[in-house]
Amino acid sequence: MESNIKLRILFIEDLETDQILAEREIKKAGIEFTSVRVETERDFIFQLENFDPNLIISDYSMPEFDGMSALKIALKIKPDIPFLILTGSMNEETAVECMKAGADDYIIKENLHRLIPAINASLKKYENLKAKEIAEKSLLESEQRFRSLFTESLAVMFLIDPETRRIIDANTAAEKFYGWTKKELRKKKIEDINTLSLEEIKKEMQRAVAQQRVHFEFKHRRADGSVRDVEVFSSKIDFRDKSQLHSIIHDITERKRAEAELISAKERAEKADQLKTEFLAQMSHEIRTPLNAVLSFTDLIEDEVSDYVNEELKVAFDGVQSASKRIIRTIDSILNMSELHLGSYELLIHETNLVDLLKRLVKDFEIAAKAKNLELTFESSAEKLLIKSDDYAINQIIANLVDNAIKYTAEGTVTLKLYIKDNENYIIEVADTGIGISEDYLPELFTPFSQEEQGYSRKYDGTGLGMALVKKYCDVIGGQLTIESKKNVGTKIMIQLGDIN
Repeated sequence: MESNIKLRILFIEDLETDQILAEREIKKAGIEFTSVRVETERDFIFQLENFDPNLIISDYSMPEFDGMSALKIALKIKPDIPFLILTGSMNEETAVECMKAGADDYIIKENLHRLIPAINASLKKYENLKAKEIAEKSLLESEQRFRSLFTESLAVMFLIDPETRRIIDANTAAEKFYGWTKKELRKKKIEDINTLSLEEIKKEMQRAVAQQRVHFEFKHRRADGSVRDVEVFSSKIDFRDKSQLHSIIHDITERKRAEAELISAKERAEKADQLKTEFLAQMSHEIRTPLNAVLSFTDLIEDEVSDYVNEELKVAFDGVQSASKRIIRTIDSILNMSELHLGSYELLIHETNLVDLLKRLVKDFEIAAKAKNLELTFESSAEKLLIKSDDYAINQIIANLVDNAIKYTAEGTVTLKLYIKDNENYIIEVADTGIGISEDYLPELFTPFSQEEQGYSRKYDGTGLGMALVKKYCDVIGGQLTIESKKNVGTKIMIQLGDIN
């Protein structure tokens, strides 16, 4: 680490193991530090004052606290302390939101190798801010002390006449950054460097003089013709009996580029999702139309020749219908998953009798159950149980659960139960005597397109979308899902539902 700062790191993290992993990475870089870990807002505020950290590393989401709340508190109490987000996962939109809110950087825990560069970059900015504070105090004490600090500071600095906009002086760091000598810089006006129009520059300079604004973001030209994004901190000082602007310039080009790339990536992802949805909808139409025709003509032909064909041909007719319906179900599943993934599913809430809905479902699956010699039963604690919810979502949840129960049960029973819990919540229970689910596979159960047995050797048909759809629809209508399963014994899945307001 290039900085000479003795690190005091305040971790906001609910998992001690994650803190240990981060500290191990920092130690590997040869950085000396002390640290404290907190999990709550109260402890965080206490340690901000007492531990006096010069670096904060925070998780984004925790049971009792969150990174965005911590960032707001830090910016209010100690705004100069570098603040890094270290999290398990983060999408582009959230990352941009964190950076705009004031975080210095974000690091995914899987990419811990980025932690040290992020720390170094943040501390460099921290040193620049400290240099600004020191400079402002020193200016009040004496011109000589200010001159020494101004010349030797590693932060890029200008002295500007707010009336003429001329650069009165520049330090050595400014020479290196802009590529002009101090003599050349003193001949320039700020509009020779700033890409804004003259009117805009005058307006911003008036704000700085009036101390209405001290922090700016501009684009500055350099001697080689390149343009860099810069962050400018300006303060009015009285120097040689004249008001001047003392400006500290920090290069933020890489940060701006990263933000732009994140926004661009988000826009590309949204466009790709939209194209995918449009493609799936079009393909659905192109496939459904001929398939429905196949089903209709198959029914007509079967009716016409049913008295003249043997059992083998009747089985063939059934096979055509079964295969066609399976393709349509697959298309429906893919389209539903796409709609839920994009968040474009619109709830249609009205009062529904759960008993009638589940009875219809059982009737729909009777043939499939009989084909496997399974006993399919339905039990309800009442003849009428009304709920305000989306009946299509409920239908999709239970249909997928019953379909799975029949598919993965070779013999025995599939039972559907409906009852009330705590006088307010409805429980729909689907139980079977099938193959069960292993403990190892349970974490993957809701992953789209997955089955416990994969590849060409798997025994059971299907897209692997059923349980993923169940979870998505439960989330949409606020349902709670509980699973009890034992390998080679059976599975019981309980869905808790309540009214949607």
